Amino acid sequence: QGKYGDALKLHHQALEIFKKLPNHLYFVGSCYHNIAQVLKNQGRYDEALENYQKTLTIQREIFPEGNPGIAATCNEIGAVLR
Repeated sequence: QGKYGDALKLHHQALEIFKKLPNHLYFVGSCYHNIAQVLKNQGRYDEALENYQKTLTIQREIFPEGNPGIAATCNEIGAVLR
């Protein structure tokens, strides 16, 4: 729908809620990923890359190497860097 500002606001609200919960890293990483997707769609590539990097850092902390989520985030980072 192209309501990027609304989407970012909601993703940031969710991020702040998840950060306060126990065992929150998976959901925090998901929020960073969603924020990165919106920023990428807006052409805000540096900000998108920063959020994808946060996602990747969290994923590497909670998943074993070779996890498909890690691979998908690496793929997204590569797409931003093209």
